Amino acid sequence: MGRFYKGSSGSIRACEPMGRFYKRSSGSIRACKPMGRFYKGSSGSIRACEPMGRFYKRSSGSIRACEPMGRFYKRPSGSIRACEPIGRFYKGSSGSIRACKPMGRFYKGSSGSIRACKPMGRFYKGSSGSIRACEPMGRFYKGSSGSIRACKPMGRFYKGSSGSIRACEPMGRFYKRSSGSIRACEPMGRFYKGSSGSIRACEPMGRFYKGSSGSIRACKPMGRFYKGSSGSIRACEPMGRLYKRPSGSIRACEPMGRLHKRPSGSIRACEPMGRLHKRSSGSIRTSEPISTTTRL
Repeated sequence: MGRFYKGSSGSIRACEPMGRFYKRSSGSIRACKPMGRFYKGSSGSIRACEPMGRFYKRSSGSIRACEPMGRFYKRPSGSIRACEPIGRFYKGSSGSIRACKPMGRFYKGSSGSIRACKPMGRFYKGSSGSIRACEPMGRFYKGSSGSIRACKPMGRFYKGSSGSIRACEPMGRFYKRSSGSIRACEPMGRFYKGSSGSIRACEPMGRFYKGSSGSIRACKPMGRFYKGSSGSIRACEPMGRLYKRPSGSIRACEPMGRLHKRPSGSIRACEPMGRLHKRSSGSIRTSEPISTTTRL
């Protein structure tokens, strides 16, 4: 039956769920709406990402969208050819009919050759028309000017008689009103302690990894990978969930969560690091869990 509190007349009333909130410039608190994935523009503004299917990288490094192109097969020479509409078969050089294997999505290269597309997550179009990868960026809200800003989870709160939202005192899940009556608190998130000892709200910030210098950096989603015999991480080709070893044998890809690229170019797995927050200096630190009933 959810959560309840007793009204001034002794009647029992239901508590309203309040989810995630944000503070406006005037100090008032508003509810956040889930808004999918975003990216940062060149000016620093946050914009929404559009789902854009699969992509491939050209030799120049630019990213282009893959077109669905039916089924294909590999010839003994290694070249890729399209299957003719005779069911799911093609004619071999000797005239014999062979079955086509599903081989994912492909694109046509500048020379007309057909190449395989790699799965590359979500993207957005840059101001120059180029396609760039989107980073996961938690929950956001729209400001009064229409700009998009990040939401902070904010512990337990209650609504005062004037409609303002106030922090709950350490009394379990209740607070005292100015009249002395007790009301129920609503759950609203995690906090961390700032360098001055003040308590601040933690922002949801996805997954991170520790850099060689000890700094914390954000992980980007990077498709599927596998570990090679030497322990290095390599990208899987679109062959279902399989990859080819240097010997030519085919192995299954193991799911490896999120990865990041080191400055040397090698790929490493990200470790789960709980919740993090940004310090005033811009560095990212791990948040210490503290009671959500602490007064702000």
